[in-house]
Amino acid sequence: MSKLERVLAEELRSLLEHAGVTAHVLDKGFLWQVNAGPAGSRRAVIHCLCVWSHHHDGAPTIGLMSAGERKRLGIPAELHPLPELTVVLFDQTDEAPANDWKERLRANEPGIASGKTRAAGEVVACVKAWLAGVGLEALMLESPFIVRRSRELHAFVEALPPRLQREIGGDPWFKMSISVDGRSCWTNGESDPATCFFSLDPELIASMRGPVGAVQAGIIAWLVDRVPAGVLAGLGAELKPHAEVLEADPARWHWLRMRDRLDDPKDVLRALRPLIQALAESPIATRFFCFSSLDRLCFSASSHYPWVREGLPIIQAANGGDAYRIQLEPDDFLRPVGGPDYRLSEAVERIEAVLAAAPVQPFFGSRPDPASP
Repeated sequence: MSKLERVLAEELRSLLEHAGVTAHVLDKGFLWQVNAGPAGSRRAVIHCLCVWSHHHDGAPTIGLMSAGERKRLGIPAELHPLPELTVVLFDQTDEAPANDWKERLRANEPGIASGKTRAAGEVVACVKAWLAGVGLEALMLESPFIVRRSRELHAFVEALPPRLQREIGGDPWFKMSISVDGRSCWTNGESDPATCFFSLDPELIASMRGPVGAVQAGIIAWLVDRVPAGVLAGLGAELKPHAEVLEADPARWHWLRMRDRLDDPKDVLRALRPLIQALAESPIATRFFCFSSLDRLCFSASSHYPWVREGLPIIQAANGGDAYRIQLEPDDFLRPVGGPDYRLSEAVERIEAVLAAAPVQPFFGSRPDPASP
């Protein structure tokens, strides 16, 4: 991939220089980029990525790759290497280095815009016009891929009820999120098909990808009509496992997921499978939640991080998996759990006794401040 992205960056630099734009290529380690300009206070940075697709949609492929290279890299012959070019425009008077664009974008610094395209010709025309002094509004008409996602997102949210307070992130991600009384959803500004994710905070329960109107209807149904997850599925959403159980019984949802993960023979808790299956039948243990740390099962009163585990047990398999060791709140998770070895029934009894005496009640969610009671 890096070889093809270097080829893409070099080809783009050549096209820019042929158009009269000064440009040079930089290897940023995890990607290749082309810096164009500066011209006065303006410059542009183009991030060059390669994506593989069965359909090239008319976009030119990148470089050449022999059959031997494809075989060595495990790339099927029917896949095409396609360019993905992200243009970031700057208008500034300071001497900030060219690679600090992420910090600038996070700060929503004025005068910055971006866009993504697969056509190198569009990039050249856009960058040349920008460095020549064309204003952003005029540039958006000449190069419509610039801030396309922002325009699409604002058109998307205009169809939603105005009482839904939304947060819209800045360039170049434009993530839109809405939260209403424990439910939330978020999406990026995409044209058809649109994509949206739904959560019963703080857990993601469903995703939907389809026509913009259908996704907008799903958002309204989830946040305004407050339909159950099953109805959301009927509208075209794909539910996460046991999502419908989560609404009614978060603890049962959690233990169903614990059982699911034990089906994986490579799971780090596989050695504890008999114990976890027994605990999943315990009315005391299943009031609480748990997580894995290395090969240990750790109980928590909270369902999500930061965990609330004061006085709660941590269990590790012993004697080749035929016995269990139980400890409360070890300070160093890298040290083996100490203490006596318990057989299965003894371990269940010990864990139940500790949980029954726990001073904190289990709850779905996370404690905002780990230092708070």
